[in-house]
Amino acid sequence: MGGFFEWYQKEKQRRELRCQAKRAPRGVSGQRSLGASKATSGMSQGGHGGDFCVRISKYLKEARALGCKSFDGTGDITIAADWIKKLKDASRDMQITPDVKLIVASRLLEGIASTRWERLEGKYRGTISWENFKQEFYAQYYSDYEVNVKRREYTNLKQKEGGTVKQLEQEFITLTTFLPKYVADEDRMTEHF
Repeated sequence: MGGFFEWYQKEKQRRELRCQAKRAPRGVSGQRSLGASKATSGMSQGGHGGDFCVRISKYLKEARALGCKSFDGTGDITIAADWIKKLKDASRDMQITPDVKLIVASRLLEGIASTRWERLEGKYRGTISWENFKQEFYAQYYSDYEVNVKRREYTNLKQKEGGTVKQLEQEFITLTTFLPKYVADEDRMTEHF
């Protein structure tokens, strides 16, 4: 009985590797991404059962059901912030590893964002991590210029004539999402308001 079980586990692993090789994201050079094989091993160690390809499809479907949309890299900082926040929230709800989160994120990219992703894979030679992805995403879509625009909006934030305190609070909360380091300093916030 033990021999059959061992054979079955090896056969299952072999099929997953074959599936992974067929479906792994491609880098700029057309070679299969090493990040995908890292993610597969992380998923196997995480105890997720089933076929790798089917699991990624299910994770994508679940992420979309939780509000994740495709991201094309256009628009302002607000769109980028909303996309990454929804992705983080969905990933936490789905309880997936950072490596799987990276694969889901990469499959949600379209247009210019997808092209930038392929360049990023080339830059990191296929071994990009979720932390690398986040760092590059923020560098690309949270430009100093746009963050400074939001900082000025935050600094000039006042209750509008005829506006409610609730509206002011909503604007304040929205702006603080773009300035985490700035608003983390409670003394600065207290002095400002």
